[in-house]
Amino acid sequence: MANIILYILPFTNSFFAPFLFFPFITLKALSARILIAILFLFGIKKIEFNFKEKIFLLVSLFIFSSFLSTIFSLEPYRSFWGNAERMEGFWSIFIYFLLFLALREVFKEDRNKIYPFLVSSIIFGIYACLGVIPVFLKNPKIRPDGIMGNAAYMGIVGMLTFFLSIFLLEFLKKLSKKSNFAEILGILGIIFGFVLIIISQTRSAFLGFLAGILVYGFLKFSKKYRILLLFFVLLLFLLLAILPPEKINLPIFSRISEILHGRITGSSLTRLIVWEMFLKAFLEKPFFGWGLEMSPFIFGKFINPELFKIEQAIFDRAHNKYVELLATQGIIGFLSYVLILFFGIYFALKNKFPSLVAVWVAYAINNFFIFDIQYTWLIFFTFCAWISSQNFKEGETNFNFEFKILRLTIFIVILIISILNFFQIRLVLKNLQKLDINFFFDSLSKTGPYGTELVIHGGSRLLNKEYTPTEVLKFYLILKDKYLSEPTDIRISSIFSNFAIYFYQYLSEEGIESIKERNFIREKLKEFFENFKYYPSAVSIKLLYLVNIEKNPEAARDYFIEISSTSSFFLSQGIVLSQALWSKGFIKESYEVLKFLEEKKYSFNEREKMFLERVKEYYEK
Repeated sequence: MANIILYILPFTNSFFAPFLFFPFITLKALSARILIAILFLFGIKKIEFNFKEKIFLLVSLFIFSSFLSTIFSLEPYRSFWGNAERMEGFWSIFIYFLLFLALREVFKEDRNKIYPFLVSSIIFGIYACLGVIPVFLKNPKIRPDGIMGNAAYMGIVGMLTFFLSIFLLEFLKKLSKKSNFAEILGILGIIFGFVLIIISQTRSAFLGFLAGILVYGFLKFSKKYRILLLFFVLLLFLLLAILPPEKINLPIFSRISEILHGRITGSSLTRLIVWEMFLKAFLEKPFFGWGLEMSPFIFGKFINPELFKIEQAIFDRAHNKYVELLATQGIIGFLSYVLILFFGIYFALKNKFPSLVAVWVAYAINNFFIFDIQYTWLIFFTFCAWISSQNFKEGETNFNFEFKILRLTIFIVILIISILNFFQIRLVLKNLQKLDINFFFDSLSKTGPYGTELVIHGGSRLLNKEYTPTEVLKFYLILKDKYLSEPTDIRISSIFSNFAIYFYQYLSEEGIESIKERNFIREKLKEFFENFKYYPSAVSIKLLYLVNIEKNPEAARDYFIEISSTSSFFLSQGIVLSQALWSKGFIKESYEVLKFLEEKKYSFNEREKMFLERVKEYYEK
């Protein structure tokens, strides 16, 4: 049973489900969870806990820190379940821990049982590469998303396929085992893994590849070849630093050349800004962090507006695993994760596995620029289990249980929840396809932890339609309920706040219930403005709030001038504010906002210039 699961598990990464929301993510996760549950129930006979073994202790500590950060999270519910876009959260991390426990027992019985996992992982890497080669040949400048749905993920697959292939060959050699199939597969994996790194144009994967190659070379080769390898790597960087990026045909090299020429723009610059934001978040909550899946809140609360001059997107990951761990899980989660990497490398060095050292180093360097995904988590916990099983010594077991009833219970729970999740995620997609208000209302209670995404992705599209007063009230109550359950979700907060200003106008100025609701809206809007002070939608909504609800044009004007002094990005809000002031009859303030934009040398388009002239003419008369 274990062998079958280990052959199938890596191939869950190839699953694509157009009938599910986030088709490149959700089916991969659900199928992997069920396979892990099957392995946990049928693939082992018992579970042994040995906290004297370092990797076992550190993996357990990492899981425990994830649990603590979930308990102390701003939103424990979201931290536990995660979302459909990433399919992580503590629930997912816990299932990976079950994989670790189960595989540890499997590998204790026979360490060679890692072979099917290696073979399947390499075959998957080759398959992933073959899928994007035609795209590359057609247009080498395009970064193909491939079966992973993301070019950066494809680069990671290429990088790890390369080093897993070397490890497979080295593993067979240590066993003195001859296998023509495995040797051919290993060679093909090395070739296609490298090709995939180049095709994906993923800088993090290429840097991880170079780091892994250098480490492997220095451990494996003689002094002469070490010097030669170092010379070629330095020569490569020298050429990339000298040659203009525009003159380099291969996009992966031109992208690295841009950085070496000091052109830190685009995604490179956004990463630096985001890392700084997440480090500020860590300093405020250094012990347990803000909680798993709290990155969107961290992003909104600590945002640097300059980021939006480069890229207008919400970063739900820090694009640096170590910085992300510091912010979301605190120092305990960070240290346990880093120490796992350290002892993984130490084990490989001690047992003279240069290729395994390269796997860990490449993985660690790559994660300095990105984050873990299911593909990397499966490899991470599998190798942790394999190393832990090698360090296990009979007689040192602290706890030894068969856990038959518990394992059966866990299997049933994972199976039922995974099936429920499948239909819940399917229902979210059906709503996006149908976009019917009544279907939306009926579906919300049936989508479980993915109801938030239904509101974010489906509800936001429905906001643009015309509704009856009854539907407006119902829509408001749904948004209100979701906001109150997850006020830290910047997307829910933005949608609710935007609609609340619109709904406010429906409420009468008389009547106890109406007055109570109006006060509630005012209070929650002020909380939103305080939590996400520099988030663009919070700024634009606050401007409308001051004009339409507070009816204080001077305050709106002064706030706009104040917020624009923090970043020129907010100047674009001036036109919308001026038009809102104009429509309410606040001519003077509308003119003063436009005058401020002129002083700041704001670039008006033709329509905006016409509005400017119209306001000027009217005001001067």
